[in-house]
Amino acid sequence: MTRFKNIFFPLLLLTIIVGGCTDFISDELNFENSTITRSVDSKMSYSDYYWLEKEKIPVQKVEGKYQIMYYASDANIFSEKIARANLEFEGIKEWGKCVYPSTKKANSNTIKFTDLKVTTIQGDYNRVSSVLSDAFYWAPYYKMKNGNEIGITNLFYVKLKSETNLSILKELAKENAVELIGADEFLQGCYYLACTNLSKRNALEMANLFYESGLFEFASPSLSGAGNVDCINEPLFEAGSLWHLGNNLTKSYVHVNYCKSRTIISQGSSDVIVAIIDTGVDVSHRDLYNVLPGWDAVTQTTPNRVRGAHGTMVAGFIGAIPNNSQGVAGIAYGTTILPISFAVNNLGGIISSDITMTRAIEYAVNNGAKVINCSWQYDSTLVGEAIKSALDNGCVVVFASGNGGGAISYPANSDSRIIVVGAIDQNGNRASFSNYGNQLDIVAPGENVYSLYPDNTTVMGSGTSFAAPQVTGVAAMVLSKYPALTASEVRYRIEKTAQKITSSVYPYTFQTLAAFATSNNQMGYGLLDSYAALAPQIPYLLKITIRNLSNHRPMGAFNVNLYNLDWSQVQDLTEISPGYGTLFTGEEFTARYDLLPGSYYAEATAEMDGVEEDLKFDFVKGGEITFEYFNTTYPPVGWGIPVYSPN
Repeated sequence: MTRFKNIFFPLLLLTIIVGGCTDFISDELNFENSTITRSVDSKMSYSDYYWLEKEKIPVQKVEGKYQIMYYASDANIFSEKIARANLEFEGIKEWGKCVYPSTKKANSNTIKFTDLKVTTIQGDYNRVSSVLSDAFYWAPYYKMKNGNEIGITNLFYVKLKSETNLSILKELAKENAVELIGADEFLQGCYYLACTNLSKRNALEMANLFYESGLFEFASPSLSGAGNVDCINEPLFEAGSLWHLGNNLTKSYVHVNYCKSRTIISQGSSDVIVAIIDTGVDVSHRDLYNVLPGWDAVTQTTPNRVRGAHGTMVAGFIGAIPNNSQGVAGIAYGTTILPISFAVNNLGGIISSDITMTRAIEYAVNNGAKVINCSWQYDSTLVGEAIKSALDNGCVVVFASGNGGGAISYPANSDSRIIVVGAIDQNGNRASFSNYGNQLDIVAPGENVYSLYPDNTTVMGSGTSFAAPQVTGVAAMVLSKYPALTASEVRYRIEKTAQKITSSVYPYTFQTLAAFATSNNQMGYGLLDSYAALAPQIPYLLKITIRNLSNHRPMGAFNVNLYNLDWSQVQDLTEISPGYGTLFTGEEFTARYDLLPGSYYAEATAEMDGVEEDLKFDFVKGGEITFEYFNTTYPPVGWGIPVYSPN
């Protein structure tokens, strides 16, 4: 029988404590002084259902929850609006591309693509209306019969009965202010359409309208979250208790994105050895898989010895077997767990010497550990040196930040290469006990989280000790998917892709000039995102700086743009990093932008003087472009040679 306990573990100390179109049809959604006006027959709402294989599938509107999309250049504006309205919202995410007429370096009739952002906001309509009115697209969330909440994207697709119906499709799209994007590359006769804030209905309603016209084979909205991934069949997950993996109790975005990450890699590689240096792991636990006998650092013998529950709990977050209807699910199931035990007293304090702790770390390194989890604190320079040696040998080292609610403990704070993990609660706030500071790298769920307990039982506990192994698990999965990555590359992926949650409470900023992402000293780079960390490509930071080095001549109406090689715009960098209308002598402007690897053009212009400079560059893993403006004469001569410096 499963036994449930509620345990809080202070961090092990030596003095340690082990630690759319926009609107759906409803009378309540009437915008005043807005371009988003929809006057339609109330008898033809086309909402609260969609068509699947000629069957009408009912859905239920989720009150007060909306998905919104907007141009990347408007991200700061929307963040401010959301904060002013005091709305609950998910971290801003990349969405993809949407079409609109090109206005630069292309014919006026051609189509170019622009980046969009997407987020989910929650609140009563009176508060959300100010945000929705300026969105590129918005739509409500709907709940399906299986309980999943689906977001309505701005896309829908239509299959023609014959290619002769294409003119009919174009006419109906024009009539409803819908953009016809084009034909699907693989599905013959299938065309994609996109809604904007000018469209008469959202994409779900529009798909229903097109299908019910009888003119097309089928029409369906593009739904976000309509699938029911075979993720975890554990009773605790279904009950909402494994909220760190998927949160359906409080805020739906406060979790580590576990289920979605399983679409990239469903099981870890046994070649990846994860060392758990702790109080010992119950290797016979029925819900653990691929656990080595381990080693006891106290007696220097095999196997490891269980001297407390803490180590088994840590192991559960990493290696518990999913989909066996028992206990919990580990993030890195399939990897090899190497337990290394030390001694503790009956209060959870470490009583092993620093030499013993050093031996434990050395054993992990010498026995092939690629990731080392350390959910403890130990004030010893010798231990700190052993950690540095593990880092020098290419190990990913993960430490819990500590449970005192103050400064980050030692040796977590001893080396910037360590991934330091804090804890959050179910609402996305820093757990009150979680240590924080400038050395904090990332956060993960750590309050009232379930894991394994010795003797085949399950327990609920709290502590940064249990946030850390979630990061350890993701690091192990990244190495399972991309075994050639270095430890620093694994750390970068985890930190760069973190979710910027609860930004209205914890504002994220660039802490230093060398920072590769925004952070906050209570949240680090944000909430662990296992799916994003496993993506085939991740963005790197590009910095573009313009310096006015002219002799007493202001640089008027300057602008900085980023383009693909076909001159389709990636981003107007001046808009997202607002600077000056004019750069006076000696002043400079710097824009930061996350960019996927590829080849691009950067362009700087001084519109008042009518001069511009373009630079083609190959972007791999970050870099900086510098434009220097030397103009001292009239007519203007303009720029020095722009320089791209890759990282």
